[in-house]
Amino acid sequence: MAKKKRARGTSALEKTPSGRSAGPKGKRSDYPGVSFTPPKSVQAAARKGLKLREKMAKRRSRPGGTKIGVARARQLASGKAVWPRSVRRMKSYFARHRGDKKAKGWGSSTDPSPGYVAWLLWGGDAGDRWAKKTWAKMQKVKKNPEEDYDMAVEKLTIIEGPMAGLGENPGVGDWMRSNGISPGLVAFGGLAGAALCQDSSILRGALRWAVLFGFGSWIYNRCSR
Repeated sequence: MAKKKRARGTSALEKTPSGRSAGPKGKRSDYPGVSFTPPKSVQAAARKGLKLREKMAKRRSRPGGTKIGVARARQLASGKAVWPRSVRRMKSYFARHRGDKKAKGWGSSTDPSPGYVAWLLWGGDAGDRWAKKTWAKMQKVKKNPEEDYDMAVEKLTIIEGPMAGLGENPGVGDWMRSNGISPGLVAFGGLAGAALCQDSSILRGALRWAVLFGFGSWIYNRCSR
């Protein structure tokens, strides 16, 4: 039997920002009465994001968004029903990127900030509202067996986005290295703390372990001199 061809870009949605498996997609049938079809406003925002990204890619090396964001935009723009996992990931994305709205160029169609382009790829403000509303409806439905795994992955995704790029940030990474702190170990500590956290204190646990690993690397480097 011939294998079904995977839709273009969907493979990116199987990974989190740091390359971790995104986990089971979930079954829409487990959430009776909940619509997983993105509204027209969300589809329009995703299409706008794709056009802006293509436009900005001709002018700068970092147009905004990632492979995951582009794949998400294509998924939303298609107008087809998304997976329950997609709603959870959208809600998580918007929650950790609200601070991007303070950047210069937010909302501009001529010189948009990378964060604004990325925000649109995930459905924009309309997507933010839709994800929160749909998520709330999902919570009223009995938890299914796959959801525990899904939520554990989402916990990691909340912290792993900024942690995964910590060592690549020239300012933060260089400062750490110049002071004998390993950015890689700090990021690893943050992810470990998030993974071990079993309640709502995920950020506190991630920060505690990140500081612990960072302090350990500082002590090691001091003693090795």
